[in-house]
Amino acid sequence: MDFGEFVLAASTADLADEPAAREHADAVEFRMDCTPCEYLRRRH
Repeated sequence: MDFGEFVLAASTADLADEPAAREHADAVEFRMDCTPCEYLRRRH
Protein backbone atom coordinates (compact mmCIF):
# COMPACT_ATOMS: atom_id res chain seq x y z
CA MET A 1 0.00 0.00 0.00
CA ASP A 2 1.42 3.38 -1.01
CA PHE A 3 1.06 6.02 1.69
CA GLY A 4 2.53 8.82 -0.41
CA GLU A 5 -0.90 10.42 -0.44
CA PHE A 6 -3.60 10.96 2.17
CA VAL A 7 -5.15 7.68 3.32
CA LEU A 8 -8.39 7.57 5.30
CA ALA A 9 -8.33 4.70 7.81
CA ALA A 10 -11.37 3.37 9.64
CA SER A 11 -10.66 1.91 13.10
CA THR A 12 -12.71 -0.96 14.44
CA ALA A 13 -12.41 -3.80 16.91
CA ASP A 14 -15.09 -5.90 15.23
CA LEU A 15 -14.30 -7.86 12.07
CA ALA A 16 -17.99 -7.67 11.14
CA ASP A 17 -17.60 -3.89 10.61
CA GLU A 18 -14.99 -4.35 7.87
CA PRO A 19 -17.32 -4.53 4.81
CA ALA A 20 -19.16 -1.33 5.76
CA ALA A 21 -15.92 0.46 6.64
CA ARG A 22 -14.37 -0.36 3.25
CA GLU A 23 -17.15 1.59 1.54
CA HIS A 24 -15.93 4.78 3.25
CA ALA A 25 -12.21 4.27 3.96
CA ASP A 26 -9.03 3.44 2.07
CA ALA A 27 -7.78 1.18 4.87
CA VAL A 28 -9.26 -0.63 7.85
CA GLU A 29 -7.34 -0.79 11.14
CA PHE A 30 -8.30 -3.48 13.65
CA ARG A 31 -7.65 -2.28 17.20
CA MET A 32 -8.09 -4.16 20.43
CA ASP A 33 -8.14 -0.93 22.43
CA CYS A 34 -11.42 0.00 20.69
CA THR A 35 -13.13 -3.08 22.08
CA PRO A 36 -15.75 -2.38 24.76
CA CYS A 37 -14.65 -3.54 28.21
CA GLU A 38 -17.75 -5.70 28.66
CA TYR A 39 -16.89 -7.67 25.52
CA LEU A 40 -13.37 -8.29 26.81
CA ARG A 41 -14.70 -9.48 30.19
CA ARG A 42 -16.90 -12.10 28.50
CA ARG A 43 -13.95 -13.42 26.47
CA HIS A 44 -11.81 -14.28 29.55
